[in-house]
Amino acid sequence: MKLGQFIELQHWLKKDPIEVLHLVAASISKSKKQHSIKADYYLTLNVKQILQPCLKFIESLQKLLQQYAGLFEIDIEDEDLKQQDKNEKLSRHPFIEQYGWQDQAKVLADYYNISVNDAYELGVLEALNTLALLKSKQDYEKQLNR
Repeated sequence: MKLGQFIELQHWLKKDPIEVLHLVAASISKSKKQHSIKADYYLTLNVKQILQPCLKFIESLQKLLQQYAGLFEIDIEDEDLKQQDKNEKLSRHPFIEQYGWQDQAKVLADYYNISVNDAYELGVLEALNTLALLKSKQDYEKQLNR
């Protein structure tokens, strides 16, 4: 799976998977047709034909995300925030929700000295491993500067 597909799936799966099953199926399809054409095609099929493969794929995607859970954690630096009740969650900034993955594709493009479009073509494991490396390096540099 390419990073672009991964990002696309993250977007679709913000909703109920059943509602976006045709979009998920189109994203994981090997067909070279335009996404909207593939999605429309999957809407014409009996749901039994795509439900199990899509749910299996979603489950494997969730396992992948669990392996990289530390990559998606928010670092709390502000002393006031550290004092908040542990059960209270930080609200995510709209920028991260809307543009976070595009921003990370730009980070990868800069790291590899490639275009952003080429970054979307990176394998998802390579991309996630590189982002984990960069986050770890950033944490290391923060500790050095303390």
